[in-house]
Amino acid sequence: MSLYKRDNSPFWYCEFLDQGKPVRRSTDVLIDDSSPKAIERAKNKARKAEALLRKDYFDTKATEADADQRREIIFEDWSTKFLEVAALDYKGKPKTLKFYTERVNALLRYKQLKTALLSKIDTELVDDYRLWRSRTTKVYGIRKPKGKAAETADSFQPIAVATLNRDLATLRLMLNKARVRKYKVSDVKIKLNLKGEKRRDRLISKAEEAAYLAAAPELLRDFATIALNTGMRPDSEICVMRWENVRFELGDIYVPFGKTANAERTIPLTEAAISVLARRHRSAGEPTSGYVFPGDDDEPLSYSVIDTQHDRVMKTLDWEKRARIYDMRHTALTRMYYSGIGIKDLMRIAGHSNIKMTERYIKGNEGHVRDAFARFGQYSEPEEKKASKSA
Repeated sequence: MSLYKRDNSPFWYCEFLDQGKPVRRSTDVLIDDSSPKAIERAKNKARKAEALLRKDYFDTKATEADADQRREIIFEDWSTKFLEVAALDYKGKPKTLKFYTERVNALLRYKQLKTALLSKIDTELVDDYRLWRSRTTKVYGIRKPKGKAAETADSFQPIAVATLNRDLATLRLMLNKARVRKYKVSDVKIKLNLKGEKRRDRLISKAEEAAYLAAAPELLRDFATIALNTGMRPDSEICVMRWENVRFELGDIYVPFGKTANAERTIPLTEAAISVLARRHRSAGEPTSGYVFPGDDDEPLSYSVIDTQHDRVMKTLDWEKRARIYDMRHTALTRMYYSGIGIKDLMRIAGHSNIKMTERYIKGNEGHVRDAFARFGQYSEPEEKKASKSA
């Protein structure tokens, strides 16, 4: 690396070699020869500028060379490859695979996107899809008896903002993965429509819990009691509970598998949960194995059975905001947290892989905060005052 002066220029210039060929650039550092110290300061500044120029030059060259080696691919073709890889990545997570399959199919419905090269997907095309998708309507499934073909119907209601956001998030993921796979991809920045998206989860109050359990048939009442007292995942954990994992002598239940690698865990049981499990155990003839909630043909109970009963109960309750079965898990974990269970212990109880996910499940309200401060106040009382109360 070397610095030099050019005629009719007030700046220091630098020169470096690229495969034997000289590359000359201005450092944009003024030549100051007012004193020896001024000259040395200017040269030091110019050397730093030269190092940055050199790095930027070769970084740009490497990026251009990488771009020349990348392959073009149409979105439809990349969708096929993406789902093939997803089938391997999410082999043990059928719901996740179903989610991506549905999102990709929604993206493919827009012809302009379906036939576009990944390198040509720009902001204008994304905005066009956003506008088109926001005008589509929700389609819902019609439950049919076992063995009957499933059917769908149009609700004629616009899709939710959350649905559009999931489409855009999937598109962003697909482009990022294509970039890693050395395909030519545009540098489009995809932002989600956060405004207007409604969070679906909510907490169930103790009064609502009592009303729900009173209105629910026995199967749903038992299922809900387990959900509200363990925080277990309704579909992938409670539905497949087995008697050999319910340990009455230890007062806990062992969860051998679930949605994540951290799903394997042991959960202590409350008196309410033990009461329900003990009654079901007696009525089933005190089996040592099998499903706690059995279905047909030695299979576990289908989640759709619980979901159908839940829908019927919801129609009988005059609640301002409808609750989902999954809200029972949110409610249980929130109650545990405000009862004094630490966040790390709660993460293990929930079967989460990281604390951030657990924090998303914890929902606060004024009642929880007041209860927490009441316990805090008791903890903060002077010892002599506590002694006088207990006397």
